[in-house]
Amino acid sequence: MTTGKELVDPTLNESSNGYLRFGVAKRHKRKVPWVRIMAVFFSLLLCWQLAGTCLYFVRCLECFGEKTSTFLCERNAAFPHSEEFELTWLVSQSILVVIIIVALQKVPAFLGYRAIFHQLKLRPSFWTLVLLLAIALARYGMVLVMAPKSLLPLSIIIGFALCYILTVVLACVLNCTQLNLLKRQYPKYVFVLSKLTLLVLFLVHVANFVISLIAFSLSVHDVHDALIPANSSEFKVVHTLLSDFGVSSFRFKIMSFFWCKMIVDHKSIL
Repeated sequence: MTTGKELVDPTLNESSNGYLRFGVAKRHKRKVPWVRIMAVFFSLLLCWQLAGTCLYFVRCLECFGEKTSTFLCERNAAFPHSEEFELTWLVSQSILVVIIIVALQKVPAFLGYRAIFHQLKLRPSFWTLVLLLAIALARYGMVLVMAPKSLLPLSIIIGFALCYILTVVLACVLNCTQLNLLKRQYPKYVFVLSKLTLLVLFLVHVANFVISLIAFSLSVHDVHDALIPANSSEFKVVHTLLSDFGVSSFRFKIMSFFWCKMIVDHKSIL
C-alpha cells in the first residue's frame, strides 16, 4: 500500500491528451463548409437565370414574328420544347427570389419583415409600385380568363404573376437592407455574390422591359382574335392600358430599382 499521492504514469497523460487533440481535429475536419456549398449552388442558379432569360428572349422574338405572345405561341417555337423551358425558367426565378428573401434575414442589422412594411407603408413610391403591380396582375388575370384552357399556357401565365408578386416583396425587403454590411460578418465572396445577384436580376428585368417594348411596337396579341368581342372599343382600350402601359411601366420600375440598388446601397430607393 502506498501513502501520499499515487504515482501517475506520464505516458498515460500524453496519450490521453493526444487522443483529445486528435478528436478535436477530427471534428474540425468533418465540419462541412455549408456557406461555400450554398454559394456554389446559388451561383449555378444565377447562371441558369441568365441562360433561361436568353432562351426566353429568343422564343419571344420567334412568337412576335407571328404577332402572338408566348402564351398563344407554338410549343416548339424557336427551338424544341421552348415552352417547357420558359416554364422552368419562371419556376426557377420564383425559387431564386424566395431564397434571396429568406437569406436577407442573415444580413447584419436586418430590420424584420414587419418593421420594413411599417416603414414603407407611408411612402408614396411604395404604393405606386403596388399600383403598377395590380395593373400588371389585372392584365394577366384577363389573359388567364381568355387564354386556351391548356396546362402549359395557364402555368406560364400564373408563373409570371407569381414572379411579379415575389419580386415586389424582394424589392421592399432589399430597399430597407444594406448589403454592404455583409462584409463585416461573412467572407468577401458572399458580398460579391450579393452584388452579382443584383446584376443578374437587373439584366433579367432589362430583357423583360425590352420584350415589352418590342411587343408594343409589333402589336402582339395576348388573346385569340376570336375571343375578342366584336366591335368592342372598350376592350381594346382596357387591353392597351393593362398590357402596354401597366406591364411596361411595372417592368421599368423594377428594372430601375435593381439598377439603383447596385450603385446606392445605403439610401432608400422606394
